Amino acid sequence: MFEWIAKVTNTRPLYTKYALYTLPSNGHFSHDRATSELGYKPRDMALTLKDTIQWLKGKEVPLEL
Repeated sequence: MFEWIAKVTNTRPLYTKYALYTLPSNGHFSHDRATSELGYKPRDMALTLKDTIQWLKGKEVPLEL
């Protein structure tokens, strides 16, 4: 339906059939290969969120949630 509405209104669709089809599988990725071949080391989520919040506080653009 989103694609049809986009076609009628000459806009980009909010979602495509393919996007909705792949949505449930997007969380099933492993970083094992990146870790073994590239030395990838994921950061602790709490530290990442703390750093992100500090970085966002330094921006002058107001955030809207």
